[in-house]
Formats: sequence, structure tokens, C-alpha cells
Amino acid sequence: MRISFHHSHAYPGCRATIADLPREAGRAATALVEFSDGAISSATWESAGDGEIAIAVDAYRTARGTHVARKQWRLRRADGSGNDWVVAR
Repeated sequence: MRISFHHSHAYPGCRATIADLPREAGRAATALVEFSDGAISSATWESAGDGEIAIAVDAYRTARGTHVARKQWRLRRADGSGNDWVVAR
């Protein structure tokens, strides 16, 4: 699975696009995370219920060199369907 955030870091309200989301979410799985500045990280994710997914993004550096620590987020669909998501918390 690949998660593309529309900003250089994730925060509540930040939008993301998720490609290749499996239809059935079983145990925690890995994902590739890409940010708008080109920074890349890895993450683990799993279904969190209520149509949300929980992700834990590993530490990374933005294109400008800012260190971002490992963080956990909940994402929900932005429009109820499709590949557009938003960081809920």
C-alpha cells in the first residue's frame, strides 16, 4: 500500500491519497509513505474500525532536513469513498 500525504508532514486535517488499499484489512501491514516535498518513510497500518485506519509513520527527514519523529495517526475517507483520506486524529 502507498500513502501520499499532500503536505511535507502529517497533521489533523491533512489530506492524503491511498493507493492499493487492500479490501480486507487483517493484521498490521507495511506501507510506503510519501510526502509532498518528496520525503519518503515507511509505516505500519491496520484497520481501526468505523472505516478508519490507524497508521504509525516511522521517523523521517523532510526535504529541508527537519527531523520528524515516529508518529501515529488515524485516517478516515475524505468523501466516504475513493482514494482520498484525511487525518482524523
